[in-house]
Amino acid sequence: MPAVLVFNREKSEIEILRMVTNRISSIKEEIDFYAAMSFSELSETLAKLPAISVFCTDFAIRGEQSIRLVKGYNPEALVIVLVDQNMSPSAYIRPSIMAAGLLLRPLTVDQAREVLKSVIDAYRAKERLKLYHNEIFTISTRNGLNRIPYSELLYFEARSKKIAACTRRAEAEFYSTIESLSEKLPYYFIRCHKSFIVNCLMVEHVDFSTNTINLVGGFSIPVSRSYRAAVREALHE
Repeated sequence: MPAVLVFNREKSEIEILRMVTNRISSIKEEIDFYAAMSFSELSETLAKLPAISVFCTDFAIRGEQSIRLVKGYNPEALVIVLVDQNMSPSAYIRPSIMAAGLLLRPLTVDQAREVLKSVIDAYRAKERLKLYHNEIFTISTRNGLNRIPYSELLYFEARSKKIAACTRRAEAEFYSTIESLSEKLPYYFIRCHKSFIVNCLMVEHVDFSTNTINLVGGFSIPVSRSYRAAVREALHE
């Protein structure tokens, strides 16, 4: 599960970030939250934790040194810098820092929610990408082979005698049946309807009150009654 670590001496700002982190958490995937108010406490905390997904640091207090310390333990941790508005951007916009997010004082709940959610979503996308192992879905067409990375596929939809492979930006149709396709796809694709197969790794939320699966990018796919149990089991809903 994702873990957020904050290095800050201001208790009020820590509490804002803690509250926002708790709100972003879900039943399906909780987010652990840790905080350190001194550099020695930061070192001790890092030594005890298995991994950090997102590190938020007050850049005014040994910010660059704290980032180097965290990256030494967790090279893939995404960094958010918290700065005063009068600080020159040249101080923190540098290749050695590579911040994924920026928070400006005075820190507000709305600003913290927007930035923290964006960076956590980026972390989740990066972790999700690892699960695909660079696999490619290949479609044979009159013009040759169309290769689509599984990491881009949201869902498949049966349309008459054809199947549409759908990504966020485009669709590609080919001749097949949904039954045949479901037997060939990797484990993270599940059938949720007589006409649909969805990529589980792209699911953001399932609403059983409306029988819909919400995917990244704002796409909604129906869930039929006969597949509700299978969807619940696959997505641990």
